[in-house]
Amino acid sequence: MNRRIPLSLAVLSVMLFSGSIVFTQEHPKEHPVGLSTAAVTEESLAEVIRHHIDERMKENDGMFLHYDEETGDTLKLALKKVHEDRLSAVGDDTYFACADFASPQGKVYDLDIFMKGESADELVPTEVVVHKEGGVERYRWEEEEGIWGKVPVEKSKVEAKEKEQFPVYPGN
Repeated sequence: MNRRIPLSLAVLSVMLFSGSIVFTQEHPKEHPVGLSTAAVTEESLAEVIRHHIDERMKENDGMFLHYDEETGDTLKLALKKVHEDRLSAVGDDTYFACADFASPQGKVYDLDIFMKGESADELVPTEVVVHKEGGVERYRWEEEEGIWGKVPVEKSKVEAKEKEQFPVYPGN
């Protein structure tokens, strides 16, 4: 498959790579990536995230319960995978991981899990949010001046760029 990368994205990628941030192919443009502190390694963050999920599942008969603020439903989910290639630092002592879960009906949810702490031993969850439901994004991650943030899909620069490249015409 032939993929074209816009020059600005290529330059940004090289700049971020030189700052020890690494991009992977599984979720391109969807999440911030890379850890920048020695106090929390990718391995320690993955372990803490898995432990947090396991403890919550033990408390709830093997299911990870998550209140979905958008729908008002409490989701009962089983862990499918913690994306160890999507572990990153997103701010001062704040870290992020992406994990896939499935409902008993088979719907897949991509949850973003945020942890905060000065070291791996001090990490505590601060936020869990549905990033995707059934493969449909609710928001996107975008970097601006070195700071990653969540942006609603309809306000995303990526969405705007895609619309420029593939305009929708009346009758289509």
